[in-house]
Amino acid sequence: MLVLAGVPLPHIHDLERLLSLSADAGWPPPPEVADAGWLTPWGVQFRYDEVIEALDEPAALAAADAAVRWALETSNNI
Repeated sequence: MLVLAGVPLPHIHDLERLLSLSADAGWPPPPEVADAGWLTPWGVQFRYDEVIEALDEPAALAAADAAVRWALETSNNI
């Protein structure tokens, strides 16, 4: 979404900050995506092999599915 909005991509893993940047650019995420900031620690875990608590996989997949739907719907309306 940031690319579509022409926003330079920061080199961060903070989903709340990335979603905030999208909203600031005029592309606010739907509620089911806006609440996905809780996934940030798992992105770091998968990238750097840090051990944290178990991931709620159904909730993570639902958030990812909502994000993909949001991106597709938005890009189709440009």
